[in-house]
Amino acid sequence: MSGSVFALLMLAALGHAVWNAISRRIPERDAFFTLILMVAVVLCAPVAGYLLQSHPIPVRAWPWMGLSTCFEVLYFAALAKAYQRGTFLTVYPVARGSAPIVATVLSITLMRQSVTGMGLVGILITVMGILLIHQEKFLLRDWGLSLTHPGARWALVTGSCTACYSVADGMGAAIMSPILFKYIVFVGMCAGKLLYDHRFAHRVSYLQLLRRYPVESVIGGALVFGVNAMVVSAMRSTPVAFVSATREVSIVFATLIGVIWLRERLRPVSVLAILLIFAGVVIIKVS
Repeated sequence: MSGSVFALLMLAALGHAVWNAISRRIPERDAFFTLILMVAVVLCAPVAGYLLQSHPIPVRAWPWMGLSTCFEVLYFAALAKAYQRGTFLTVYPVARGSAPIVATVLSITLMRQSVTGMGLVGILITVMGILLIHQEKFLLRDWGLSLTHPGARWALVTGSCTACYSVADGMGAAIMSPILFKYIVFVGMCAGKLLYDHRFAHRVSYLQLLRRYPVESVIGGALVFGVNAMVVSAMRSTPVAFVSATREVSIVFATLIGVIWLRERLRPVSVLAILLIFAGVVIIKVS
């Protein structure tokens, strides 16, 4: 991995943690996610228009766009529910840490790929961290209780969606302009999220939400697309596994943001859980 790609992914990891932290502070979270998607589409429209003039869209890219769009919409719906039921410091590490586990399972079951012994060790360590993160104290008999926490369940769904749309993004980035690919996905995400809000979420005026949180909306919109654009661009020259491994540094950034900015309490057992999740993810990706 080149130094420039590494720096790009560090920025993406920080940006991902920041826009998640911003969203965690907004009560109307479902509508806010839709709003920042719309802001992102508007902000990046000139860049997309320029790319459309010189970068044709291959027919074989459309299925990957469709898959990425569907899983991204599910991702935002699940993430909103996870933050509604859990704290930033318990939801974010589980959502990020479970993604590589799901990706590994998919590679075994669908692509018939083998997993090394170190990979299995990484999975086990990550699972241990996920089981610990909602505990008040370090008690072995309470490990299973973490999976009964609603925030943890929705965080696991979020991580599963991340693994699925990452695969689609990697395939799309290999055959066309990664930024244009992701922009078209974002347009589809806006449409899908609007339909979801109309059917399942509380009715909120997006214009009123924008007036209430103008700075948060612009920063969130810029970051949510910028992070995705940086990641899919890195996938053009770097294996998806290496890209995913580097992105997990966002767990560290999120921990610092949660403690310093959101003022969330970090219990000793939570510190151990976050360290286990981060270590397990790294082991999975480098094995």
